[in-house]
Amino acid sequence: MPINNSKISEEVYEILKNEVLSGQYLPGERMPSERDIAKKFEVSRGVARESFKKLHQLGLISIESSGSRVVSIKKCTLDCLGPLLDLNKIPDPKIMDEVLDIGFYLIDLAVPMAISKNKKLLIEKIKDLKVKKNLNPRELFFIFAEASDHLVLLFITNGLKKELLGRLEAVGYAPKYDQVIITKLLSDLEDSIRKKDMPKSIKLLKGAFNFTREELKKNLDQMIIKNRT
Repeated sequence: MPINNSKISEEVYEILKNEVLSGQYLPGERMPSERDIAKKFEVSRGVARESFKKLHQLGLISIESSGSRVVSIKKCTLDCLGPLLDLNKIPDPKIMDEVLDIGFYLIDLAVPMAISKNKKLLIEKIKDLKVKKNLNPRELFFIFAEASDHLVLLFITNGLKKELLGRLEAVGYAPKYDQVIITKLLSDLEDSIRKKDMPKSIKLLKGAFNFTREELKKNLDQMIIKNRT
């Protein structure tokens, strides 16, 4: 049976990626050579080279004539968020909270733009949410982001959504919220949108956002404790 070099390079890449992200190599430190990696994992230099190429594409290393060096995580992009969250079985609550920091402050940008540009669409979307069962308030954030028609804002929110939601579902995070309270929130939000009351709309959405944020933090902490026992 022929050896699948692509699969082998992916396995080597995953190991090296986790070693870099977990701090086994310091920023600026030279990575082992292709020859050393090939010897360590008992693979060809071509496999080692492909693994380095993937690390470079992710932004974790720079490839220079003198060898490959580790890039500081502070110089990386959103592409590294998912791999960082995957380092542990339960996503790191600190990183999750930093992600939600960004979402919280984007509300100040998304809400006024969404109401100004797509008031009718927002009201229709909120009416649709009222008939949904087990609604998670976080859906409101994505509705406002979409209605903002701000491409860069959408790139950011779509990226965060892609990296976070699947991982939370994978660890069994499926919170239940009081739908009576959610329905009241939706009615208040609909009213403030109709009146183009930007401050009140922002306040309502931030309140809902903070509530889901605290619930997430509490649940992640409990999951981590349970996972240790």
